[in-house]
Amino acid sequence: MTKSQAISAFGTVANLAGALGISRQAVYKWPERLHQDCADRIVGAAIRTRRDLGLLGISAHGALTPPAAAANSATEMRSAA
Repeated sequence: MTKSQAISAFGTVANLAGALGISRQAVYKWPERLHQDCADRIVGAAIRTRRDLGLLGISAHGALTPPAAAANSATEMRSAA
């Protein structure tokens, strides 16, 4: 998972930081490619706050999808709604 995907799923850095209980500055310090433990916390926060897991690169079946495929999937879901 990338930092950009995480921010996109939550809309803003402030929303992401708030969902994780950390500061915005902490999010800005993350590397672009996130470590697995950080990604796991983000997925947990996304589930708790009912965010679109497709924006995080996770399919409806829990499998990881490549970032480009995740972006296409999220776009298709929004246009179908």
